[in-house]
Amino acid sequence: MSQGGVLADTRANLWRGAISVGGRLTLTSELLSFRAHALNVRAEPLDLPVADIASVGKYRSMGLIPNGLVVSMTSGAEYRFVVARRDRFIAAVESQR
Repeated sequence: MSQGGVLADTRANLWRGAISVGGRLTLTSELLSFRAHALNVRAEPLDLPVADIASVGKYRSMGLIPNGLVVSMTSGAEYRFVVARRDRFIAAVESQR
């Protein structure tokens, strides 16, 4: 993860296929980073350069719950998270793009 200061940090789940991996989502001026809790099966870290984020948006997890955050990359890759304080996190990412 970047040495820059943390701009936003929250508990999160990252969808990796059909598996929801619990951990922390952290934003610095350079990276959006996910670190899974140690006990998860798919615990590899994820670092997304802020410069490569095309958009951030909302979705409803399980089609109902308004806590989903979707990050679309310029490469076409898409990452879906379930987060606390979704609007605050989206605003923080947008302020860095």
